[in-house]
Amino acid sequence: HYFELRKVPFYSKDGRHLGLVGFGRDITERKRHEESLEKASRDKTTFISTISHELRTPLNGIVGLSRMLLDSQLTEEQRKHMQTINVSAITLGNIFNDIIDMDKFDRRKLELLPAPLNFEDFVAEIESISALMAEQKGLRFDLERLSDLPKAIEVDATRLRQVIWNLVSNAMKFTKEGGVVMTVSADVEEDFATIIMEVEDTGIGIPEAELDKIFAMYYQVKSGKDNLHAVGTGIGLAVSKQLIN
Repeated sequence: HYFELRKVPFYSKDGRHLGLVGFGRDITERKRHEESLEKASRDKTTFISTISHELRTPLNGIVGLSRMLLDSQLTEEQRKHMQTINVSAITLGNIFNDIIDMDKFDRRKLELLPAPLNFEDFVAEIESISALMAEQKGLRFDLERLSDLPKAIEVDATRLRQVIWNLVSNAMKFTKEGGVVMTVSADVEEDFATIIMEVEDTGIGIPEAELDKIFAMYYQVKSGKDNLHAVGTGIGLAVSKQLIN
């Protein structure tokens, strides 16, 4: 059993200290509830960590092998099927990254790990994957380099890729016709670079009343006749905003 005891000074009307007044209460049920919540949180973390390890290995294999096959001689139909496999595996991996990061945000355990990155290769990778995704939906994807870009930067590439992918995939999800344009520019001063990456689409747009809500966890813009085709997890933009902040 758990018992909570509190005591406070006791004074007379003229201010003399007479002693202490104490009171107590049984907090056993509260402690059991707290311990139950802590155990549930630990179990959730263990489960997510285990699933992360078990899923990443086959997912990485699917992504890598499908990329190799896309570089081989395939018929047009085979290439379309392989593109679907490749983009689907990448999408699943990014959704899973969002779920893992959401759990880390809840526990305030997320850490950014900056490391050197070949930025031109990074941009080319984003362009290649986004073009495949757009092609699947019959859309156009254009990446415009508005300035010279630094060859290398120091950044947490996994998190940056996650943010960009969430923005691009969200834009394509709510676009039926036309396409998505991503612009990249950089302002370099000595050893520091300010890099701006913007995503624009020809989709249905976001109602002004919803603009302040779309970055909330699990929030999705109310379905209308023009966006019934798009269903998401409701966490991608929320995780992206928290990563940026």
